[in-house]
Amino acid sequence: MTTAINRQMNRVIPFHLATARTAVGAGLAVNITVQVPGDADFEVRYINGSFTSVNATMVVRDSGTRLELMNQACMVALITGIGQQPYVLPQPALFQRNSNIEVVLTDLSGAPNTMQIVFCGFLLYPAPTQQM
Repeated sequence: MTTAINRQMNRVIPFHLATARTAVGAGLAVNITVQVPGDADFEVRYINGSFTSVNATMVVRDSGTRLELMNQACMVALITGIGQQPYVLPQPALFQRNSNIEVVLTDLSGAPNTMQIVFCGFLLYPAPTQQM
């Protein structure tokens, strides 16, 4: 299995890309977007989350490819892990530089819910071009 991290890279730096802590009203959905830095691709290995209530769902989408990481909204506890036990992706997900990671969070608890998602992985900087 080949992943992006196996490609020729100049620098590979651990990185966490976090959404803002977002208050989601009882029974409502909120769209959140976080942008991948413009100078490196981002390889996501883990997803972690913090919630007032885990009775909520989420969908994650790559704005560049429009690819969704799941076929339907999933309960947040199934796809984020918690605290010291993040969700480990079966295979890393690669997001291109300057792309947006779109997250739709929907509260099912019937009470206000404060949520935050953190994508954990590596910034993959390209190797410098060889000049002769």
